[in-house]
Amino acid sequence: MLQNKIITGNIGDDTISIIDLEDLDKIENISIKDLMKTNRRVGPWDMTLNRNGELLVLNSYDESLIILDISQKLIKEKIALGRFPICIKIYDKKIYILNCDSNSLSILDESTLHLVEEIYLGEKPSDLQIDSMSLKAYIANTNGNSISIINLLDNSVEVQSINSQPIRIFIKNGKIYILSYINNGVMNFSSISVLDLYSKELRDYKIKGIYIDFVMVDDNNFLLSNPEDGYLYNFNLENKSLTKRLLIGGMPNKIIKDNNYIYLTDLLNDLVLIIDLDKDSIVKKIKVGKEPQGLILL
Repeated sequence: MLQNKIITGNIGDDTISIIDLEDLDKIENISIKDLMKTNRRVGPWDMTLNRNGELLVLNSYDESLIILDISQKLIKEKIALGRFPICIKIYDKKIYILNCDSNSLSILDESTLHLVEEIYLGEKPSDLQIDSMSLKAYIANTNGNSISIINLLDNSVEVQSINSQPIRIFIKNGKIYILSYINNGVMNFSSISVLDLYSKELRDYKIKGIYIDFVMVDDNNFLLSNPEDGYLYNFNLENKSLTKRLLIGGMPNKIIKDNNYIYLTDLLNDLVLIIDLDKDSIVKKIKVGKEPQGLILL
């Protein structure tokens, strides 16, 4: 079983990097392309772990899902998917996969890997979160300016329109928080929106700059990665203030928060950075494969 690890999917050289959290200098790089015995681009984009401790890797360029036994360096299964799969989740013995260029959600049985259902969405779905309280999946449709809400009991679909192009979402305490690009002729602006899942009230907060990912620090504060200037920013909902928090350099990308630490990929310099939020300092810079796109913490 994989435990106490950081894993990145590196689309630039078709590898995954496995970092031991107990020994940060212990890094293993595995070539997905070599394991698949192909000369074509593969593009490991997103990953998750199944109940058997195997790594599920979405290969966006190859448009496939592989089941990988890390200890044996063995691909146990390969499943063809829709066009450009980019996001994977497992919930209640089912695998949920977003196919960005097919505008669809594939639902597979976790045990058999058979397709259970294909659900068509808005244009260019980019992120998926599952809410176990409401038994619903929420999907950001970037070019569709909308959120698809899927009832997991019957797979019915409801669409909530928003005023921007959503790229990242997460759910907490009956609210969905949405990071979006604003495409109304105004350059270099994004927004954080808060959608109440019960009243359907939507509040938008416009922020200057372009951001790739965000995490919630507390009820009012968010951290955002800015690939344009290399900074980690803080946005406060209460006073609507945007401030630079820490210079990362390079091209900050995906963020994961765990207690008082965040783990952040740098696409330009091929790094994972570990940041202590109490000290606002970079604890460690770890070299991984080329262009780390996927990031999971086990």
